[in-house]
Amino acid sequence: GFVRDRRHTRLGDGCMQYCNAKLFKSLYYLKNMEKFKFFEYTADVKYEAYGKTLAEAFESAALVVPTVITQDKIRPIKTKKIKIKAKTKRALLYDFIEELIFMIDTNHLLFSEVNVKITGEEGAYVLDAFLKGDLYKNYECHGDIKSMTYSDMAIKEKKNKVTLTIVLDI
Repeated sequence: GFVRDRRHTRLGDGCMQYCNAKLFKSLYYLKNMEKFKFFEYTADVKYEAYGKTLAEAFESAALVVPTVITQDKIRPIKTKKIKIKAKTKRALLYDFIEELIFMIDTNHLLFSEVNVKITGEEGAYVLDAFLKGDLYKNYECHGDIKSMTYSDMAIKEKKNKVTLTIVLDI
């Protein structure tokens, strides 16, 4: 596979084996069971993220992204702010996760803390996020995320519970 540095290689066909043996059993996942859940999914990573509010569910969804790359506990050393505007909640979710993936690829930043504020209404949503994390070169990394997909993406809102379904192409 593609090698970015000695500790960071792109996953190949063995991804699901890695995910099943390592990612799903990581301490980070066990500690955050109430925030997200992984599913078996061919060649990709599919998960649900939960929150009492839409913003809280977006935070949970964001915290999954670095767990696909590393099992290490990421230190909150560097900070980053992002702002995203979208016409729909689905577009807002897609753009948010894509921005996080872009930050990993360009700024080499893995994040461990995410605070999200969502304002607006259909046709004009705005997401403001404050992220804390560290450079991925400081951790044992196991792969890349190519992108988020619209495949199986869903946002289900009920009273005091929001569930996001997300698929990441790895």
